[in-house]
Amino acid sequence: MKVNFRDFTNKQSVHDYLVKNSKKKVVKCECRIIDDNGVVLDHLDSFVENCGDIKYYFGDDESLEINKMNSVAMFVRANGDKVMVEHIDNNFEDLFVDMINRELGLNFKATKNSFSCIITCALALEFNEARNQLGLEEITTKKDIPRIAQNRNITLVYTGIGKINSSIHLSKILTQSSFDLVIDSGTCGSLKENIKPFDIVISKKTIDFYNLKQRGTEFNSNYKGNILSNDTTVGSIESSITTSNSVDMLKNMGVDIVTWESAAIFAVSKNFNTEVISIRGVTDSCNGNTISDFKQNRVKVCKKLYNRIKTFCNSV
Repeated sequence: MKVNFRDFTNKQSVHDYLVKNSKKKVVKCECRIIDDNGVVLDHLDSFVENCGDIKYYFGDDESLEINKMNSVAMFVRANGDKVMVEHIDNNFEDLFVDMINRELGLNFKATKNSFSCIITCALALEFNEARNQLGLEEITTKKDIPRIAQNRNITLVYTGIGKINSSIHLSKILTQSSFDLVIDSGTCGSLKENIKPFDIVISKKTIDFYNLKQRGTEFNSNYKGNILSNDTTVGSIESSITTSNSVDMLKNMGVDIVTWESAAIFAVSKNFNTEVISIRGVTDSCNGNTISDFKQNRVKVCKKLYNRIKTFCNSV
């Protein structure tokens, strides 16, 4: 049977095959249901498809734990030795399947996880944080634009600031390769009282603005994957919004948060028939303190943002 790591938490057929054919009898299994924010919703004493993690118990106090959210698997042997593989290992999928086959006497064959995504960001700070949290290998240098880091399933692109840079560099990559999803990422400002600094906002709708008075094209995402949208609208305008006048004008046109690049990312993705969503971290509330709040909050916001994106990527 051909499998990848996520099949063990996603597919009933893989669970049934393991239980039926393992040379070590499964005496019990437990799984946890985890939502796309990493919150545990339920504990079960039986397998259920698309669970967050699963643990098998065998005789002689041996066990196998597979954690999808963190992409880690561990087998505990009767003598107490622990065998662990995790996503940062080279050839992770092969190592994981080899461990399963060796410890349980099975004959799985490793296959690549088919899901692939590209994550865009406009600032070096965002790129560095995303690269480190997602465990990606950079294939460019600090002087390059764009900068690119990747693994087998994720490509991270630092495009530089603004719609033109974003459009040019995302288009080049989508011309060369196809992806299941584009994630527009980075920081943003909030226009709404209920969307506060340090919130993570997931959006499937963005509106392009030429300036504060001229509204351009509206773009909507049809992505139906395992992610909960905040039902917010991104206003994409290349200007810092710092006055109540500007905030009111954009709010009256249906905008909840503001970014510079989102409309360009959505437009290019649509042009290449690729699904797209926006996942942004709020640094400020678009007022007279916008610049100082951005500088003060950006590091902590980026850490929270890319941890959230990591959780999403590991859940797909």
